[in-house]
Amino acid sequence: MIGRALKIEGFTKQSELELLQRLAASMPEDAVVIEVGSFRGRSTVAIAEGLAQLERPRLVAVDTFAGDPGWENIAKVDDARRLFDRNTAGIAFLEVIQEESVRASGHIADSSVDWVFIDALHDYRSVRDDIRAWAPKLKPDALMSGHDYGRADVTDAVLAVYSNVEVEHSIWMTRETPSVRFAQLLRAQIRGLLRRPR
Repeated sequence: MIGRALKIEGFTKQSELELLQRLAASMPEDAVVIEVGSFRGRSTVAIAEGLAQLERPRLVAVDTFAGDPGWENIAKVDDARRLFDRNTAGIAFLEVIQEESVRASGHIADSSVDWVFIDALHDYRSVRDDIRAWAPKLKPDALMSGHDYGRADVTDAVLAVYSNVEVEHSIWMTRETPSVRFAQLLRAQIRGLLRRPR
């Protein structure tokens, strides 16, 4: 079922791809799903394979296609984007926002998303900022999740925001609403980030 995804180079394990596909297939018929950090499209395709079972899904992939700082042998942005497009060709309900995560969140309406999957930069600040930017986009009781739970910065950032997370493989998941204090910090943080010069 995830054969196409497995052919794409990436860091998401087969068991994690299968989980992403199951989660996608469990979404409402008109689900809106955001993937923050798509790299070459391995997890994007797995999510799309699950969403393809629904009637009117919308999948939005958010990535700069610049890679993580410090990675060796990263392709140029244009080459990386072409590779992603080739790997995800034919997914009619896929949209791409090629922009930094926090800025990209400004293109999506609040309370409109059924699931956000975060797998972009993995330092504490980036993960925290991604959560802060995308949490208001979720519908009530929608799913917030991400990859690489167990890496110190990722785990610390998630636990700084949420007290109740479920972990399967290295994917963390929660339907918890961030605290009021967090929501106030979130609004201030997003205003500050959006005012930064590009």
